[in-house]
Amino acid sequence: MKMIKKISAIGLALLLVLQTTVFAIAPENKSVEKAKEAVENGSPDDWQLLAKQAKVLLRKKKDLGTAKDWIQKSIAINKDVSNLELMGDYYVLNNLPNQALDYYSQCSELMRQNDQSADISYYQNKIWQLKY
Repeated sequence: MKMIKKISAIGLALLLVLQTTVFAIAPENKSVEKAKEAVENGSPDDWQLLAKQAKVLLRKKKDLGTAKDWIQKSIAINKDVSNLELMGDYYVLNNLPNQALDYYSQCSELMRQNDQSADISYYQNKIWQLKY
């Protein structure tokens, strides 16, 4: 009888842990699936959509290869500070600081090309954090 109670208790505990794990993972996977669906259903030349959905993958740290592909496509369509920064963030997540520095520097350069008095301190801080 005691053995049955122990087995029942262990089974119940395992079921509770399994349920908690499944519910904890589900929202994260759902966001990733929604991002992929958005890109599949979006216009192939919508560079902002590609960047936005890549940002979701980077934030979740899921399917980073897909995120990189989307960022590269976004940059190829329209080189913008937002997608350049995302590529830098991608490289930071993958422990490639030199490549990240290159993209953050491109952000600063692009901002200065568009406006000589642009405040590039945000990107300077990102560069500084990577170097030191």
